[in-house]
Amino acid sequence: MIHLAEKRKSAFALTACWRHQLADGGCPPGKPSRAFLAELKRIDGGLELYWHPIRKRWILYRVTHRAAVPSEDRLVKEFELIGLRGEMRSPGWWLLDWLRQMDKTRGGSVDPQQANREYMRRLHEQECEEEDAKARQVQEMSSSFAADCAKFAFGRKSLHVNRT
Repeated sequence: MIHLAEKRKSAFALTACWRHQLADGGCPPGKPSRAFLAELKRIDGGLELYWHPIRKRWILYRVTHRAAVPSEDRLVKEFELIGLRGEMRSPGWWLLDWLRQMDKTRGGSVDPQQANREYMRRLHEQECEEEDAKARQVQEMSSSFAADCAKFAFGRKSLHVNRT
């Protein structure tokens, strides 16, 4: 299932959210085929792909709780589809192969403890990247504000006060 998160107010990918927070929107590049999506559902029925238009990335979410109304389903981010240099990577058969390999419940080729460590490492890296991006944004805003204030602060060379 593909969903497009167009109406986001944040440039950060939500780690845990409800489906209605990921509003549908425009058409992303590299949209996966129906055969790919059917195979993704066959591997794990709880996995869903979302397009994040601000980050320009595909994000794989897992449905953790299905509600009576689909917009109230609870989702948790599994990971973002990014390349080695941080570029956007389109979903493809490589993703399905990777999911099969990392599957610790259905005889995947990775030790469950190793898969858990890798998952936690990736989750920690993504959280650190998001914190760094927030810190950079705050730093840019404060330096921009300081530069704007400097124009006013250095505008006057002297101040004369009349004494009476």
